[in-house]
Amino acid sequence: INLFFQVCASYPTSVIVPLGVSDDELKASAQFRHGARFPVLCYFHKATQVDVYFE
Repeated sequence: INLFFQVCASYPTSVIVPLGVSDDELKASAQFRHGARFPVLCYFHKATQVDVYFE
């Protein structure tokens, strides 16, 4: 989705996206965030079910 940094210049060109999220949904979510950053899960603690996101 971010090939050639088309969506977000500060994210890598390769990102893993769940199958249930379309490219259009991801692009739309980026429009409402600073720097066109779509939500990204960066850490998930299995035992406590705590997830941490950055934008």
